[in-house]
Amino acid sequence: MAGARKAPGEQTSTLHESKSVATDMSETTDMSEMRERRDRSRLNHLSENDFARSASGAAALEFALVALPFFALLFATLEIGLFYFYSNQLQMAAEIASRELLTGSLASGTTVQKFIDEKLCQNGGLLNGLLDCSKLRVEIGRPDNWSAADVSNNYAGLDDDRTALVNPAAAGRISILRIGYPLPEFAGLIGAENTGIVVHNGQRVRMIMGIAAFRVER
Repeated sequence: MAGARKAPGEQTSTLHESKSVATDMSETTDMSEMRERRDRSRLNHLSENDFARSASGAAALEFALVALPFFALLFATLEIGLFYFYSNQLQMAAEIASRELLTGSLASGTTVQKFIDEKLCQNGGLLNGLLDCSKLRVEIGRPDNWSAADVSNNYAGLDDDRTALVNPAAAGRISILRIGYPLPEFAGLIGAENTGIVVHNGQRVRMIMGIAAFRVER
């Protein structure tokens, strides 16, 4: 019958059903929001990982592109430094060793080997412990005039006979002392024409020279 009032039991049941429906809807909404937040978090996390992987890959590629020329330049710089350092030491040794030739006070009967041992490589010698003295070559020239003086870095032209006697120039004559050493090549990036690169005993080397040119004192 329309307009009839519901019994108290029926009203309570209807109220519970309404609350249950509202609770279910609220739970559904909460779960949906949780899923959305979880999905958004997962997408953000994936995006961050993708970005990190992309950045890492780009960094590795950039390092590979830069590393080769960088290390080549580094080794070439070290080799140039060693080249000039040893060249300077050899030149100083030649100037110091030539003093007895300059003054004509070198002991008679001195061999090339003895000259190397006593003037260059033994205690007090500038090259002692610095270079492999077994590879040194020494030549003492006596040109007739300055135009005939050989001051080149032609290592192959140096006399390698260490048993030969040193024959100093007479007083008032020109004397040329040349000391050569084959410095091993490492980086191979220095101009060959400017550094006297040759193949010596099957190894590419750069010839470094110490040269002292003087007129023997009277």
